[in-house]
Amino acid sequence: MASGRVQSKPLRLTSLSRLSILAVRLRFQAEGTWMGKARLPALLLSPALLVSSFLVQHARSEVRHMQLLSPENGWAATARNLFLTTDAGKAWCDVTPRMPEGSEISSVFFLDPQNGWLLLARADKQSEQPQFYLASTINAGADWSIAPVPISGIDPASTTLTGSGSVSFADRAHGWLNLHVASGAAFSLGILFVTSDGGATWHRAASGAGGYVRLVTPSDGWALSLHQDELYVTHDGARSWQPVSVSAPNQTGGAIYPTYGLPTFLDSKHCLLPVTYSGGEGVGSSLTLFVSNDSGRTWTPQVIVGGLTKSSIGEMVPTAAVDSTLLSASVSHDTLTLRMNPFGGPEVKRQAKVFSQAEAVFLLSFATKDVGWSLTSAGLLLTEDGGKSWSDITPGSTTRKDSATVPVSLLNFYIASDPTGDA
Repeated sequence: MASGRVQSKPLRLTSLSRLSILAVRLRFQAEGTWMGKARLPALLLSPALLVSSFLVQHARSEVRHMQLLSPENGWAATARNLFLTTDAGKAWCDVTPRMPEGSEISSVFFLDPQNGWLLLARADKQSEQPQFYLASTINAGADWSIAPVPISGIDPASTTLTGSGSVSFADRAHGWLNLHVASGAAFSLGILFVTSDGGATWHRAASGAGGYVRLVTPSDGWALSLHQDELYVTHDGARSWQPVSVSAPNQTGGAIYPTYGLPTFLDSKHCLLPVTYSGGEGVGSSLTLFVSNDSGRTWTPQVIVGGLTKSSIGEMVPTAAVDSTLLSASVSHDTLTLRMNPFGGPEVKRQAKVFSQAEAVFLLSFATKDVGWSLTSAGLLLTEDGGKSWSDITPGSTTRKDSATVPVSLLNFYIASDPTGDA
């Protein structure tokens, strides 16, 4: 592997143009391009997946994905830069490795604040297929090792790689790398590679996986289709896959069409699965958090949040779960609403004024019930008081004059609900 020392670079504050969520969605549906080269079928993607996709050409300076790893440590990525923070985003350090010319960041995964991997992709002028590289660090981006991902043996006449993918590691040695394939099908939209040496070498898995993957142990992993309407699990290292299906609780009413997230594991046995259920014309959406005590083999509805604004099928409500509480967020009329649903307790709803440009919430990531991030169409926001106020922490962006750290109101709504999901 080639290694290169990356010096911590001071962050230069510049003004970044903001692309409205409407324009992004229209571009997805109308064009579906990657790096201006390969044309893909229009996909109905959730806002969460929409942020990290290569399909948005005009948002290369925007934060596409992020994760708060602890109350202090986290990362945020644009198409070309990776930033780390040790103070919840008040200050950022650009730790981007020396990427191959023309490449962009397709996927980011950090096992902890020190160990992380980047999937890089670029168009290959000599081939119909893109080129992929994997960058890895064991010291929070102070040093990086970069190596090409071998994709030989893939026939471009029958299999077209899109230039995007998903990377996930169970520990420092065992990882998955799933390269997305252009297709009209929902599942098997990927070519899965497996490593047992931290990414130094890869071999192709016996069976393909869906668009987005999560590896929990060397044998146990999950795959989510690009449309997020199909979820699969393997317990034999991707040799075989079994479909996962959870029925909508009776409380969801006519909202019965599921949009899955990937499960989050609290330990080897206990895990959480958020599912957004959508309905037909005039039917509001519903959010359900399922829990499992047997590594995801069986699921029970724990929290049901109804009465949500109608969403399109395939549109996931942004969620986070921490301290036995389900958090979900939305934005309307410059006001960000954070709903906090404790397991078995009454709902608390908090509202705060944010940017006038904020038209959608893409992602949530919380380390505690008080400290969390919200990735919106106007930038990356931080709360340290459980959603009572938010501040702009977007890397490379100065604080806007219309940003607000004083809430419009603090509303507490108590809603009676049956956390078991029974009728």
